[in-house]
Amino acid sequence: MSDPVMKEVVNAEMAFTEDEIMRRQYAQREKALRDYRSDMAEARREGEQKGRREGEQKGRREGEQKGRREEKVSIAVNMLRLGIDVSHITAATGLSIADVELLKAKLT
Repeated sequence: MSDPVMKEVVNAEMAFTEDEIMRRQYAQREKALRDYRSDMAEARREGEQKGRREGEQKGRREGEQKGRREEKVSIAVNMLRLGIDVSHITAATGLSIADVELLKAKLT
């Protein structure tokens, strides 16, 4: 082995493999890295699951709100067709006067 760099590498490797303390330190570092990667992967999975749950809950709430709004509009339209006064419709549905007037304009 005439290459001095290779000779130095081989000597360093031999010293390393013969040194129990260095081998243990190396093994501990490797284990710490594996544990860290595993912990990070688990944290990512948990974060994604939490985000998915929160998104589903938000979507459900928004869907329910939209459904309630559509029901109010449907009731208001029916009341307008029956000739009920706008003020009574707003009181019954909770829609604004402007919303009911807009619905009334669309019906005529």
